[in-house]
Amino acid sequence: MPEASPDVADHDVLRTLRTHWDVDVDAVERLPLGGRSLHWRADERGAPQLFVTARALGGTDQEVVGGLEALEAAQAGAGHLAFAVDGVVAGLPRATGGYVAGLRGPASGFGVTAAPWVWGEPVEDPPRDRTEVEALTRLLMRLHRAAPPPSVRHWRPRTRTQLPDEAWTERYLDLAERARARPLVPTHGAPHAAHRMRAPTGRLLLTGWSGLLLAPVERDLRHLVRAGAEHLVDVDAGLLELFDLEAHLDPE
Repeated sequence: MPEASPDVADHDVLRTLRTHWDVDVDAVERLPLGGRSLHWRADERGAPQLFVTARALGGTDQEVVGGLEALEAAQAGAGHLAFAVDGVVAGLPRATGGYVAGLRGPASGFGVTAAPWVWGEPVEDPPRDRTEVEALTRLLMRLHRAAPPPSVRHWRPRTRTQLPDEAWTERYLDLAERARARPLVPTHGAPHAAHRMRAPTGRLLLTGWSGLLLAPVERDLRHLVRAGAEHLVDVDAGLLELFDLEAHLDPE
């Protein structure tokens, strides 16, 4: 996947929002956030209304179409989960249906999503405070117990041809075979500090749902184990290793 281009123009983002969402925003401002996506705050008369993301979908037409379909499936699933799981902050549906719009303008190959602007305080990563660790544990448990949304795709382990020729490749394939027998539940994939915040009410919120997949719980729980919460969750150490290897292949 290519890096998000810094050449995406603010006016193209604003035009995309006005075309696809039923909103009256009149200005956008690029936010200095990292990762593989670009982000903006969209305002109406100076008041923040939306958190906007433009995610690079691929380098070829086929990759863009596939990336758009996968992103739409994840965003639609998050929209479903927001009604069932306290703490899920999902994107807003487009006025004509769906959750993702192609960017209008010269910088094509981006999928745009718009979530409500939510005020909150940043959190530590990994969480060190016991209260914070327990709050994240409860939130992930609610997510994992939720009924799987119909749109959400299944996690698929990489095949040998998709893996580099490294010493750990055989280990990965063995662990992936073990994972096939495990139940699949809704997983966020990257519940680290960039996707968490503490609302003024004290609620822990989870954002950034582009990686939503049905997968073994260890895909999320490795973040809790890293925070020293092994005693709070029941995990398979081998599958923690598996998803650590996946994170090495595809940094979050």
